[in-house]
Amino acid sequence: MTAFRIHCLDHGRAVLAAARESGKPVTLVSPQASQAGIGWWRELVRRLRGDFPDLAFNAVLDCGPAAGLALAGIRAGMGPVRLNVDAPILAKIASIAEQAGSWAETGGEDALDLLGVPDPASRCREALGF
Repeated sequence: MTAFRIHCLDHGRAVLAAARESGKPVTLVSPQASQAGIGWWRELVRRLRGDFPDLAFNAVLDCGPAAGLALAGIRAGMGPVRLNVDAPILAKIASIAEQAGSWAETGGEDALDLLGVPDPASRCREALGF
């Protein structure tokens, strides 16, 4: 599954339009350390799910090193969270996320960052192989 780091509604729409065209699954990843906050990410994802109701996609809240932010995201029903923390902390947060019907993961370097990309739609299509 190809992951894209998005920073605005237009980025999300570009990714999801390309995913629909290609038929390939995608994951949307919030800005690193969820710079804009949980509420912003929740609303962005809600709007994208409304714009693309027929398209299944993951939306991951990137919490960087902030375990507290990850826990708040899980409590808020944000779905999966991504952290850059030590393994014991990740294991505890992953257990909490699993109990909430979600998951926690580490990483984030693999997401294609659309910040500053002059033509996100073309870049998304290219990344998805068409």
